[in-house]
Amino acid sequence: MARLGRRATYEERLEICRRIESGESPDAVAAQSGLGRSTVFGWWRAYRRGGSAALRTRPTPGPPPSLSDAHGSAPCPWTPRPAKEAQYGRAPVCSASSRGSSAFTCRR
Repeated sequence: MARLGRRATYEERLEICRRIESGESPDAVAAQSGLGRSTVFGWWRAYRRGGSAALRTRPTPGPPPSLSDAHGSAPCPWTPRPAKEAQYGRAPVCSASSRGSSAFTCRR
């Protein structure tokens, strides 16, 4: 089952709801699964209202990620400028510019 820091899969949520549906106590299922009582009751309520489709993981709303090809999926590797430029208070530069990409493609 899901542990701290990890989301439960659709199959795990469905299994928990089916165990409750078969007569097990929601409190006992939560304790045996290592999940919070309110989490299990929330899944059970969603299952009763919308069936198994209500337990499916939905995509997170918002705009798609905006990393450029220069970065791939890695976070922006900010590097400080040389000491002389840092002395005048200029901001750090993205190391993507050293790889031939525009610094404007870096959105950190």
